[in-house]
Amino acid sequence: MKKIIMISSVCFLTAVTQAAVVVTTEKYANTTPTDGATWDKFTTIANLSSTDYADASQGNATISIPTANALQAGVNPSIALDGAGQANDNEVAGSMFFDAAAPNRFLIDLGSEVEVSSFSAFAWHSESRQDISITLYRSSTLLNADETITDGAGLVDEGWAGIQTVSTDYWGTDATAGQVGVQFTDTSGTLFTGRYLLVDVEPAGGSAFMTEFDVQVIPEPSSILLFGMGSLLALAGSSYRRRARR
Repeated sequence: MKKIIMISSVCFLTAVTQAAVVVTTEKYANTTPTDGATWDKFTTIANLSSTDYADASQGNATISIPTANALQAGVNPSIALDGAGQANDNEVAGSMFFDAAAPNRFLIDLGSEVEVSSFSAFAWHSESRQDISITLYRSSTLLNADETITDGAGLVDEGWAGIQTVSTDYWGTDATAGQVGVQFTDTSGTLFTGRYLLVDVEPAGGSAFMTEFDVQVIPEPSSILLFGMGSLLALAGSSYRRRARR
């Protein structure tokens, strides 16, 4: 199995602190459609998840498209939060297919302000469609991001805070079909704090597929405390039952 891994980082200096955003991209060749249900071969990034904070099964987040882009008719963007990947490298039904005719943006509403530790995006295609440029923006309030805002500078003027940009650029070095994963993290442990995450996607080859977005968050102290109390109660109950059987 052939793998290609790229890692990049950038520092954003704010008035409070300096954070280093680290972006890792990984591709493993997969040209066999029957292998489509398998999305667990990544080794340097987290594999596709069906239990992350933004997954539809968790009931925390929603996703919408603020731009009038060329997403194929009949496909709901919520498939990007369904915890499942494409079944093969050209499956339209299990992915979001779009082109570069207009800004291609996905708005993820996390439901409340949370501390995000990582964001991951997954795609699977052959040829130039595997080359995708992804830029992340964050905000604590809902801001405009429609197609009237044509570039990143306009989004920043609108109030969006840029996180990082990454381009997969695999087509020039490895033309085989492959499953591609991109993961954004931060050396501080916190990628950003906010409610809204804007994913701006630019296909390098004129069109592209995206199949899944995953968002991992840092649990609130109260959640950790409740989990700890629950574990202690479970242990106490187990100990009591063992003593009662003696």
